[in-house]
Amino acid sequence: MKKNLSILLAALMLLATLAGAVACAEKPANTDSTTANAGTQATPDETTNGETTPQFVFKNYGDTNFVVYMRNESAGSYPGRYIDTEDVSETISAAVYQRNSIVESQFGIKIETIQTADPYKTVENDVKGDSVEYDVILDRRSYLSSLAKKGLLHNFNDMEIDFSRPWWDKNTVEQYAIGDKLYFVGNDISVANLSGARFFYFNKKMVEDYHLTDPYSFVEKNEWILDNFLTMVKSVVNGEAEGTLGTYGILLETGDANGNYMHLLTGCGVRQTYWEDGNLISAFDNQSEKIQTIFDKINVVFKDPTIACDYTTAEKLDTSGGTFANKYDRGRNNFAMGHFLFVQNGMGIAAQFSEMEGEGYGIVPNPKYDSDQENYAHKIDKYSLIFCIPESASHVDFEKDALVLDYWAHQWSLTVVPA
Repeated sequence: MKKNLSILLAALMLLATLAGAVACAEKPANTDSTTANAGTQATPDETTNGETTPQFVFKNYGDTNFVVYMRNESAGSYPGRYIDTEDVSETISAAVYQRNSIVESQFGIKIETIQTADPYKTVENDVKGDSVEYDVILDRRSYLSSLAKKGLLHNFNDMEIDFSRPWWDKNTVEQYAIGDKLYFVGNDISVANLSGARFFYFNKKMVEDYHLTDPYSFVEKNEWILDNFLTMVKSVVNGEAEGTLGTYGILLETGDANGNYMHLLTGCGVRQTYWEDGNLISAFDNQSEKIQTIFDKINVVFKDPTIACDYTTAEKLDTSGGTFANKYDRGRNNFAMGHFLFVQNGMGIAAQFSEMEGEGYGIVPNPKYDSDQENYAHKIDKYSLIFCIPESASHVDFEKDALVLDYWAHQWSLTVVPA
């Protein structure tokens, strides 16, 4: 049974692509130093009295465009945001405009976007037809893997970029690599990589009403573990009449894209794969007992319909009215209205909870397996966007891409982060 479970889990989770654990890095908030026309790679960062001054190479590209081929708002969910803007009326947009203006002036470029619902769909024809009109691509990471397999994406590891710098996501650099190939990588130009990490929102009023331990105190004591999380979830049961939407411990998400089981496994330190001597190895073989234990614990709680209610069932039971784009938006509205103690998602949907009663919501990491586990871990939503570069030497200047992307991501820490 355990062998079959491992095979099933491997198939299920590989559909959701590689997991990425989100790590926070200190962002240097100091001035830049220019090294003009000094080759393709910046000189090493300088450190004085503990302060690091990043070094960059700036070249003038003669008022050319730097184009991002990006998933747009009309695509519905997971659009590209905060890449380019002319609107300075809103705090974040103004910071994005400032960031881009600084980058544009340093390189003599104009940052622009070409936007469509699914950029990945045209890349093969563009590359093979030698008609690429963009420098980088920003699209769903799960969609880009097919382009990499066909040899349509450029290897980031062939570029002069120091990926140890804090504005590059070290987890994507390490975990998305295939041997010495790296076809897509997360950086601080886009918020998609950070917003793709799924954690738990909790209803503060329900914690108080049910006299539960504050999840923040569990975190402070290093006791935010699977057992304590599940104890909280099963403390809230449906007290309403049958056939109506009552109160539950969790708004349950199922499926192979972002099911709660998948994210909880990642939180408990279960990795899907790892590299050994150049070979991709399944990480399930030596974790089957731990995985079985995790499933047994979760099933006791999540299989109880008086404790856990999934999005589809919640939509059927909800009689409050209102118009929503999909069952997920409706379910999250039910969370805001006090029907659920926990819901799991990323930071991109926080605005849907702005009108919650009482003290609103709190946020906590995925629970650890136990207190001996060193770090919290979070899987990135497989639909969240990530950068890649088309393999088109005749239309893409890879040196230009390396210099611009590195400095552009760095400027995020000086402008967009404070905003």
